[in-house]
Amino acid sequence: MPDVIDSPASLVFRGHPGQWIAHSLFGLILACVPIGLPLTWLVRAMARLAAKSRLATIARIGVRTTSVDNARSWRVEAWSVWVGAVSHVGFDLFTHEHSKLLWPWLDEDPAWFGAAWTSTWFRVLPPGYAD
Repeated sequence: MPDVIDSPASLVFRGHPGQWIAHSLFGLILACVPIGLPLTWLVRAMARLAAKSRLATIARIGVRTTSVDNARSWRVEAWSVWVGAVSHVGFDLFTHEHSKLLWPWLDEDPAWFGAAWTSTWFRVLPPGYAD
C-alpha cells in the first residue's frame, strides 16, 4: 500500500517517484488505511465477479465474501491493511538506503543499520539503463 500511494503522490508533489508520506509512521495511519480499505473492497468485489464467471466455475475458485456493513469486519480489514503497510515499511528499512519513517519530524531518517549495510558491494544494471 505505501508504494501505491507514494508513487503518484511523490511524482505529483515532488516531481519524482520515491518514498514519501505513506512510508512514515504518520502516513501509515493517515494514508495507508483510508486508501487501502476501499482498494481492498474493490479487489474483493472484482474477485467475487471472477468467482461467478465460467472460468471460476471450471477452476472451482472459492472466494471469501465479507459484509462491509459488519463492524467487526471493518476492524479486521483495517487491521489487515495496517499490518501489511507496517510490514512493507519495516522491510524497506533495511532494503532501502533512505527511509522516511519519521517524516514529517525528520526529512531524512538516520541510517538504521549503519553504512556497511547500505554500501554497494557490486552493481548489476538491467540492459538499457545508464550507469
